[in-house]
Amino acid sequence: MKEKGYKGLDALIPRQCKGEKLGRTEVRKVLLRLDALLGRLPDKEIEEFAKSRDYDAYVKLLESYDIEK
Repeated sequence: MKEKGYKGLDALIPRQCKGEKLGRTEVRKVLLRLDALLGRLPDKEIEEFAKSRDYDAYVKLLESYDIEK
């Protein structure tokens, strides 16, 4: 799903990194960073996300990596 104005991270990821599998520790680190970034969104955006179906999946994903929400 592409958001309006979102250009994607693809151009920022070095070619040699694409396709590499990440371990649990690396995934957890990225999820913690993303959670911190999401927390910096405007309250309205956070509220909309919290009401979405994606939020439940997001919480389950964090829980599966032992990240409390």
